[in-house]
Amino acid sequence: MDSMEVRRSANYHSTFWDIDSIRALLARRDCTVAAALSHDHHKRLKETVQRRLQDITQPHHLLGLIDAVQRLGVAYRFEEEISNALDGLHSENTKHAIKDSLHHTSLYFRLLRQHGCNLSSEKEGGGFKASLCEDAMGL
Repeated sequence: MDSMEVRRSANYHSTFWDIDSIRALLARRDCTVAAALSHDHHKRLKETVQRRLQDITQPHHLLGLIDAVQRLGVAYRFEEEISNALDGLHSENTKHAIKDSLHHTSLYFRLLRQHGCNLSSEKEGGGFKASLCEDAMGL
């Protein structure tokens, strides 16, 4: 085993890739993958909100969702769904279904007035229900 094997050289050139170049490529690839995943996640969230705006049947839940979407600043993405939901609430005369909650009644009036519906805020008796004093969120 003292004899050394003589091998031919393949004359390979040294690489011009240093460790920083390789890391930069990997980071760029990771950003592209993250952007694609983020886009898919965004699309799924948007579809979920659209479905909920169409499927919710309880007026106070629907009003709360529309209010939350507007406060988050993404209502422009759901204008058609919000418009259809508010038209449905207005045509069903939902005011009687939410009359026991001052918060939901005020949401109902605000959202429908912003939508362009003219609603009267006049009450038949002109009084204020004493039970609504317990509604901290509404006050």
